[in-house]
Amino acid sequence: MIKFGRSVTVFLLTSFSLTTVAANSDARIQDIQPVAQSAKKSASTKGHFEKLLNKYQDRLANNDVNGILELYSSDPVFIPEYAPPAVGRDAVRKAYEWVFATLKPEGNFIIHEAKVIGDTAWVRTNSTGRFTVIATGAAGDVANSEFFLFKRERGAWKIDRYIFTASAPPPETNGKSEMSDIEANKAIVRRYFETFNAGDFDRLGEIVSQDYGDRLEGQAAGINIIRNYLKGLKASFPDFTWTIDQIIAEGDRVAVLNRVTGTHLHDFGEMKATGNRVDFQAFQIYRIADGKLAEHWEVADFTKFQEQLSAEPKDSAFKKFQEKLKD
Repeated sequence: MIKFGRSVTVFLLTSFSLTTVAANSDARIQDIQPVAQSAKKSASTKGHFEKLLNKYQDRLANNDVNGILELYSSDPVFIPEYAPPAVGRDAVRKAYEWVFATLKPEGNFIIHEAKVIGDTAWVRTNSTGRFTVIATGAAGDVANSEFFLFKRERGAWKIDRYIFTASAPPPETNGKSEMSDIEANKAIVRRYFETFNAGDFDRLGEIVSQDYGDRLEGQAAGINIIRNYLKGLKASFPDFTWTIDQIIAEGDRVAVLNRVTGTHLHDFGEMKATGNRVDFQAFQIYRIADGKLAEHWEVADFTKFQEQLSAEPKDSAFKKFQEKLKD
């Protein structure tokens, strides 16, 4: 993801051309003075961005999400390479939380251009460094190109838009990328679980394909069905939580052994709220296509789920809940 390290080195590469006029000494002073003033103003502005990016770097190095959010504008957009755009402060917060939970970045960046236009400014940088995937320990050297768009709010410069992309191919070891599609696929599944746990279903389209095929018995296909399914679970069990115990990936498939916990506080299908606590295991397989979840198979301990709800399997609350999704 973001390739900045603990000790950022920012080089402000600027040059200013001063034209001398050979008429007389007074003319030379008169011509040079405005250019010198402009150069001084430009250097001051870039120096301000250097301090701002140093603050950003320090907070990245310390996994300081709150501190990073202080540097962003009131309506920011963050576009990391391995995830969909994060639009708005809440989404940017979640994106950085994902970054710190997934990767350990190290490196430095260089400012190549910076320009102020009224109350906006842009800065183009590139970075080199190394990152480590926390889950696997896989590491590799990387190079990126970045673009920051700043906006002045209440007299202070804030990061309004931030995007970066790889400027060199991923590192290879024995012919395989260390940050491979397999790791990216696992990251998508983790984000799906995090989205469910947070109840952030408005962003489901960034993770799940439109024709999502859920192969759970009795389940229809399509993103609207899965969205209603997830919303229904959260409505009946507001604290429903999926916890990943193990995750394994190969090719375009990701397998997950997870724990499901929650409290039955509201009606579930035709079953009235019991207040009972549920805690059982499930096994999932996801197929990834074009960076999104495309297909899903599941085997879960639904018998235990029913027992914990004090419902007999023949009066399956789960089946009735599924039927209502089709209405």
